[in-house]
Amino acid sequence: MPRQSIETGDILAFGNFSISSGKNGEMQNAVALRLDWNEASNIIQQGEPDLFLALQWRYNLAPTLRGRDQDLKAILDWAEGGDGDIQIRLLSGGGGSGKTRLAATAAKMLRARGWAAGFLPRDADETHVIVSPVGERVRKLFLIIDYPEERIDVVEKLIRAMRDIDDELVDFPIRILLVSRRDLGGWRQIMEDMGHRAGRQELAVLNALSLEEASGLFEEAAHNFTQLMGRPLPDLKGAQDWLAVDTSRRVPLVVIAAALHQVMTGQGGFGLGAYEVIEALAKFERTRAEKISKDLGLGEGAIPRLLALAAMSDKGLSSRQCKALAELGVAEQSGQSLIDRLAKTPWYQQSQDGKGHMIRPEPDRMAAVFLGLGLLERVADDLPEWIAVAVAPDAAAFGGNLSRIGFDLLNAPQEWSQRLEVALGEMIAAKPDRAGHFLGIAMQEASVFSAGFAVVILQTLLALGTLEPQDRATLLNNLALHLSVMGHREEAALKAAEDAVALYRDLASARPEAFTPYLAGSLNNMATMLSELGRREEALKAAQDAVALYRDLASARPEAFAPDLAGSLNNMANRLSELGRREEALKAAQEAVTKLRPFFLASPQAYMSRMATIAENYLKRCQETGTAPDIQLLQPIVDIFEHHKLQRNR
Repeated sequence: MPRQSIETGDILAFGNFSISSGKNGEMQNAVALRLDWNEASNIIQQGEPDLFLALQWRYNLAPTLRGRDQDLKAILDWAEGGDGDIQIRLLSGGGGSGKTRLAATAAKMLRARGWAAGFLPRDADETHVIVSPVGERVRKLFLIIDYPEERIDVVEKLIRAMRDIDDELVDFPIRILLVSRRDLGGWRQIMEDMGHRAGRQELAVLNALSLEEASGLFEEAAHNFTQLMGRPLPDLKGAQDWLAVDTSRRVPLVVIAAALHQVMTGQGGFGLGAYEVIEALAKFERTRAEKISKDLGLGEGAIPRLLALAAMSDKGLSSRQCKALAELGVAEQSGQSLIDRLAKTPWYQQSQDGKGHMIRPEPDRMAAVFLGLGLLERVADDLPEWIAVAVAPDAAAFGGNLSRIGFDLLNAPQEWSQRLEVALGEMIAAKPDRAGHFLGIAMQEASVFSAGFAVVILQTLLALGTLEPQDRATLLNNLALHLSVMGHREEAALKAAEDAVALYRDLASARPEAFTPYLAGSLNNMATMLSELGRREEALKAAQDAVALYRDLASARPEAFAPDLAGSLNNMANRLSELGRREEALKAAQEAVTKLRPFFLASPQAYMSRMATIAENYLKRCQETGTAPDIQLLQPIVDIFEHHKLQRNR
């Protein structure tokens, strides 16, 4: 039975979440929606430019929103369209593409139109009351959740609470915008859970700017930064040629970074690539932090190390964490003496409750490079313990942070990522009981950026002798996937997969309704791993067993298991093809497309990635057998892909 909303005075509650106008007096655990635009003049800190601040959207160094007019219109039209109801949509794009700036601009405009609009604060959870900033009873709510992949537990609880509200009980519009690096496929389950309240495609997918748009942004940022610095405008003649080299240089963050670098140096910036420009700014900031740290008697490396560690945590570093890190040798001062000195820097801030903290440096791409420069260029012996102090209080969010950091370090020296992985492993090895705190990382979808750490966590937990069979099976299955992602671990991955299958067989025999789906999924994983080792007959047998199980499941509950059957058929087609059984492979591949097709047509974005894989495999099998593809089957699918391509490239 759906949960009902509870309206009392000026409060509307959704499960454990409440929204209030704040007219009910002082409320415990109250948080306001955040929309903290700042003056560009505040980029100058203690007489010097803070390049982290200059790159942040909230300081508005380049006020003109370029290349995003249609995307902004799409967000506003969605927010203001329709009746009083709850809707959730996704805004996606790579790091530095301007997602957060675009969402903030929409929120600013909606506030001017009488909406309660802004970001869910980073430290908010389901115990908080969200207080409207407009001072009236909340009648229109536009809630932005930035980096929701790093707050998945909060997002899931909020979605579950809102999902169970009857439509007739909501008489004003509630719009939730997820701002994420993941595309809609990465949010498929949450969007499916929201049903008709979720969009079937992203509101916008942000890509690089056009050359004209990027050139205008470069000139505007350089001109405004020059005025802040009180310097003459440097030669910008090479900017357009530099921006024209490739699209990575026309991402808004990189464009502004290149403009800052040109102003800071006066020359030479146009010989660098996109990563090198970001790295150069990070080095400027490291030098500034080193000087302030030394002048305060903390030791030259103290503040750079603290800021680098703050970049690993979603909430920065509390004063308690700073003190603990000082005891481990991060700084040359400790206790209150350390805090008194940090309080004199622009990186230490007091919160409303009077507690101070070291801020988390942003934007993320530059913060990741700063982290590498501060911690990974030269690795301290105590780095594993430093990391434990920095990330353990918010271990649940660390998986998302780690994946983001890993991705942002792709173009950095390779040894940085390797050193970080080693330090994380040593952190767990030093105190194995820490593994349980980071279990969420190991249960996420396998990623090359976090696989090594996930393997350490899983192996540590599996060494415990107190696990229930279903828990051991789950850990083994995930261990197999993470080992496979790491590469060169095929035998170890297969052993873990085989052990998981054996446990799931016993569990499914006793409770088929609960564990058959898990058995089918683990059989698919095992089939892939057997194939990678050249054991093709065994791989086919495992794939066939998985298909048989999914057929039974999909027959009983097609809406839940038909997409999984399609994926399993696709896997079986590959295994058949490897054995030269091409006609059978073609038949399985075509059935896979057929099974997934209605779900894809109904919700293209949710199944885009899966359909691309399955349709491509079907075309390969057609080519293998010399068979003409079924145009009637494929044409609606092709039309959607073409439409999606046009949208992304417009």
